[in-house]
Amino acid sequence: MTEDYSNLIDLNDYAGRPERQRQPAFLSRALASRAAQGFTGISAEEAAKAVVDGFHDNGIDALAIDGVNRRLVLVQSKWDPSGDTGLSQGDALKVRSGCSDLFNMRFDRFSPALQARQAEISAA
Repeated sequence: MTEDYSNLIDLNDYAGRPERQRQPAFLSRALASRAAQGFTGISAEEAAKAVVDGFHDNGIDALAIDGVNRRLVLVQSKWDPSGDTGLSQGDALKVRSGCSDLFNMRFDRFSPALQARQAEISAA
């Protein structure tokens, strides 16, 4: 997975942070990209662009538009090196709130990455 997304995942919001913070963020975003790619069949490049993770992401880490099947694919990901951690109740509630905000077109409650895709999401 690291090789597939190493030059594609945007980590500008982690600029200047130590590698111990950048690496888990990269892996979480790569995982979100892989999920988006798996559910839609989009390319790795498109899947990396689907990532909207960041501060104030409202629980949505990636959003892909599957035009063929006419659906939005929303991804929430957490990287855990052990593979044993699940979604916490707090994270689940955050995703639920984010979905509600998204479906009600409250784009101001999301990160700039998702806000930048407002027209595309509204059209879908």
